[in-house]
Amino acid sequence: MDYSGEGYFSGMVSLRDKILQGDYRCLYLAWLKAATIYFGFEEEDLLEPPVTPNLDNLSASLSSFIDFFEIDEDLISVAASASDFQES
Repeated sequence: MDYSGEGYFSGMVSLRDKILQGDYRCLYLAWLKAATIYFGFEEEDLLEPPVTPNLDNLSASLSSFIDFFEIDEDLISVAASASDFQES
C-alpha cells in the first residue's frame, strides 16, 4: 500500500461535500473501521450508529476511502444487508 496517499486523496475529495449533503455513508464506514480496531475492549460501550442507506451502492470516492483505510469488505456486506432492510 502506498501510504503517501497518492491516487487516494484525489478520489476522496467529494466525500466532504457528500457529508454536507446528508450522505453519511463515509462516516458510517469510518465508524465500522474504528469498531474493528477497538473490538474486544469493553464492547458494551460501543454504540453503533444507525446503518446508513445505500451501502450496497458505493461511489468511486467511497471505494477509495474503503481501500485507503482497509475496511473489511465482509463487514461492509453485512452492514449493506442491514441497510437494505431498513429502507423498506
